[in-house]
Amino acid sequence: MGLLSLRVNERKILNPSVSADPSTRNSISRPGGLLRTAYGSKLLPPLFVIALIAIFYWPLLSGIYSIFDVGPDITVMAVPDLNLRANALRSGIVPVWDPYEMGGQSPLGEMTPALLDPFSYPLLLMPLKNGHVRLGYIQIYYVLLHCLAGLAAYLLIMDLNVRSHLAAVVAGVFYAIGSVPGNAIWFQVVTEAIYAPLVLIFLFRSLRGMRPIGNAAVAGLVLGFSWFSGTHHIPVIMSLSCATLFLVIALLGDLRLGLSRLAVFSGTMLLVSAPQVIPALQWGQMSMRWVLLDQPIPGAAKVPFLAHLIENIHPSSLLSILVPTQGSWQQMLFAGVVAIVFAVLALVTTLGRARLARLCLAFVIAGTLMTLSQYNMLYGVAYILVPMFDKLREAVFWIFLSHLALTCLIGLGLDAFIARDQILLERRIAKVLAIAGGALLTFSYLVESLGKQGFQDAGDRFAISGIAALLLACLFYLVNRSLLKPALAAALALGLLMIEHGNVAGRLNYPRGHGYNSQFEKPLLASDSLAQFLRTRTDLERIDVDQKDLPMNFGDFHMIEEMSSHGGSMLASVFETKFWAPRARQLYGVNYYLARKPSQSNQVELFTAPTGIKVFRNPDARPRVWSVHKIVSVPDYARANDLLSSPSFEMATTSFVTGEPPQVGDCGSGDQIELLHRSWFSVAIRARMQCAGMVVLNDNWYPGWRASVDGKSAPIYSAYMTIRGIVVGPGDHVVEMQYRPRALFLGCLLFAIGLGATIWLYRRTEGQGPDLLA
Repeated sequence: MGLLSLRVNERKILNPSVSADPSTRNSISRPGGLLRTAYGSKLLPPLFVIALIAIFYWPLLSGIYSIFDVGPDITVMAVPDLNLRANALRSGIVPVWDPYEMGGQSPLGEMTPALLDPFSYPLLLMPLKNGHVRLGYIQIYYVLLHCLAGLAAYLLIMDLNVRSHLAAVVAGVFYAIGSVPGNAIWFQVVTEAIYAPLVLIFLFRSLRGMRPIGNAAVAGLVLGFSWFSGTHHIPVIMSLSCATLFLVIALLGDLRLGLSRLAVFSGTMLLVSAPQVIPALQWGQMSMRWVLLDQPIPGAAKVPFLAHLIENIHPSSLLSILVPTQGSWQQMLFAGVVAIVFAVLALVTTLGRARLARLCLAFVIAGTLMTLSQYNMLYGVAYILVPMFDKLREAVFWIFLSHLALTCLIGLGLDAFIARDQILLERRIAKVLAIAGGALLTFSYLVESLGKQGFQDAGDRFAISGIAALLLACLFYLVNRSLLKPALAAALALGLLMIEHGNVAGRLNYPRGHGYNSQFEKPLLASDSLAQFLRTRTDLERIDVDQKDLPMNFGDFHMIEEMSSHGGSMLASVFETKFWAPRARQLYGVNYYLARKPSQSNQVELFTAPTGIKVFRNPDARPRVWSVHKIVSVPDYARANDLLSSPSFEMATTSFVTGEPPQVGDCGSGDQIELLHRSWFSVAIRARMQCAGMVVLNDNWYPGWRASVDGKSAPIYSAYMTIRGIVVGPGDHVVEMQYRPRALFLGCLLFAIGLGATIWLYRRTEGQGPDLLA
């Protein structure tokens, strides 16, 4: 018996879930018993978060509804980007240079394709259909990103030491289906939202005195990774908000420790984000950016304040926080009756005794006020004084800060509700909800009785909020009368929350079939016949498309070089050369045009697709490579365009550059130029020159491209102020070009330094600091 007792005690030490009590052991051995153990209690809540988010997005998972016709961006840009990356990955390539768009561009510089996003690679590795990423897989991927965002928020709430897993589950679901994550159709924005709660986990740990420097470093590390997601919206918001928080705490408390936190947080964020940020900064120096003004602006220029006044929120729209609204931006404001009620409960319960609640309230107020760019004088002050503030021109995205803080308050409020911390307050809330719900329903009935369609839609939205308020009042009443357990009431409240948001984020999709006219998805899928025909053309160089007839980045989707694209920016040299002009098209070798009608009188019709889109041939396009023996200097793009558009200018024999032109010989046109090899990152050209001249390749000039002639390094000139030219002496030579992006290599080096520094800072011994959130 003594030995048996010793063995049982050993098992209890090695595995606390094993008990000497036979009744306990039997309960574990029974089916489902494991779910009642410590392991089960940790596994089940995250699984519930995933399941509930999947249920919310059932229209997408079932394929009955589609996100691809919500707006042009996802189908026109995001899907072609994914196809390009998926096909490149099968060749072992990460496309840091994209030859299929606008004469060649840097996807890392543009940011949007999100080349460094680790979450996208499982999707890219899935089986293709006809050479394309399956749209069904993309919808599943979209839902999975929301699941990951919900799990991140769940972990944040659990790290706040709430007593109820259910409170964290509800907060996690709210975070995933509400505000910016729930209403964004851009994969990149949803991906960014995954990182934000993780940043707060380590930031709050630092402020609670747990490894103050080490956790600040990890917070910066996670925020640095968020820059890999493909856009800058949430990383800019989190960077500015967290840095401001650290600075304020430093000024109000321990200045040395506070500034150390700020320096470590900012330093690790900058180092880790460097592989994305440095190429983007380089791109900004050489690009033009569209900001919804009449003309694009230089990428490195400060975004004009007028651009910040376009996609903002009017004060009258703040009612959308409580009442569902249909609108491209107002939907992001929506929180709902259930969320606001439990946030208020959290504030009343903890506001006087916990700085965390006050901090969350400050974030909620700040985020809401920042959305009112045109109506908030302090927004203009921040625009002038705060670095990087101008880059986030869509002021409505600041509501994300409110949404993130509201997620924390919902978790705290539900935790207080389940623990019955504010019984008297809950009774008052129930009365207010009953009165408000009745008033909203009455108002919705009066509005709908007016009979107009617009009024009926508004009435329905108010009715949803009224129903939610009345049902939530019933739940509070039943709990106060001990007729319903608080945990069950919280679960039912979660159902109400999902119903509310189902009328906002749940409507961000469109039905397939049943006579619905697909504006973007159908043209995308119907473009394969055009690509198949073009691949049969042995002389294919580049195409141009009428973007009204083919609303997509056709080149990236089918991996056929295209001299037009949809995007937020492009190289300034391409834009300034007026790439849309016929002579610029000729320079870039655009020898096929896709549209319903020809754009020039000399185009020859070759093929008509079942959709009615035709393929025309341009007879006068330049070949891929040629040589010139006359180079002139031009002072600016205005003179360059005058020269290029002049009928007397012979682009086959003459080029122009800015500054002092290189010396070449004048020996006629007896050169033999042959393209030996051309791939994503390398080009080889054989040049048999009668005398010294410039070999021209009509791909864009861009830093990172290196040239050699017979193995010896040679400079690359910006021929015609936009494409590549290399001066070659007389005789037989091999010209080679390699893409070696130093900006990326420098970024990777800084990333390694940041990662190593974070590991060292976190592992070093630190004393316990003061709890600043208590």
